[in-house]
Amino acid sequence: MSSTTSKLKLGLTIGIAALVIVLLLVFYGDVENPKKISLARMNTVEMAINSFIEANGRAPSALSELGLPEEALQDHIGEPFKYIVTEDSVTVLSYGSDKESGGSFFKRDYSVTVDLP
Repeated sequence: MSSTTSKLKLGLTIGIAALVIVLLLVFYGDVENPKKISLARMNTVEMAINSFIEANGRAPSALSELGLPEEALQDHIGEPFKYIVTEDSVTVLSYGSDKESGGSFFKRDYSVTVDLP
């Protein structure tokens, strides 16, 4: 194989890869990152829980007591956050896209814990 043919194949491969990247950015560049959606919603819920505790001296018995829109109480795939209350803390949990405990990458769980006074 000649040097010119090798250079042509390399240039063509790079050109195709660049075209694919540009097309992906054009069609999917404005799609929000699922992790960021879930974490932003959890942050909102965490702040609302802290405000509720300050105002009422106790943790809410359910997330619905926070008065937030339904969407704010769901993860990026529309599953309601799990809400766990113990003597010491409350935890808001999303099992991620696989809807099961554990996992990594796209199936990773996310949680936020608020310590109770």
